[in-house]
Amino acid sequence: MATSRKFGKQLSLNEIIEELAQNDDDDIPESITIMPPENCNAEVTDEDSGDEDLVSLQNLPGSQLRAAAEVQYGNSCDDWESDDDLSLAEVNKRRRQNFENVLPHPKPRFFKDRIRFHLLYQYLLLQQMLQL
Repeated sequence: MATSRKFGKQLSLNEIIEELAQNDDDDIPESITIMPPENCNAEVTDEDSGDEDLVSLQNLPGSQLRAAAEVQYGNSCDDWESDDDLSLAEVNKRRRQNFENVLPHPKPRFFKDRIRFHLLYQYLLLQQMLQL
């Protein structure tokens, strides 16, 4: 999944919040990464105010609002490869190929041994639980 930054320079979290509030686009960021504040290891830090159970942007400490942050947007419609014209069989074939590229096939004997080991392990755990 491709990510891109919409803003050119590094902005603080507060600046990003202001930009997103003023922006009329329907382009919602996929995530906002907040870097640690400059005084994160200091003995005296700003403390947030407000309800601890209800976290919102209104009770972030000033040091966190001034910290650097990055906005990441997901894939746009232009980045997608269109599967609309492909048959379902072709789409499934591509998915299988992508999966096989990530996880190569284990050797059959190893796979059977792994299943046997897993079943034996579960059996031994069950025996221990029954003895308690």
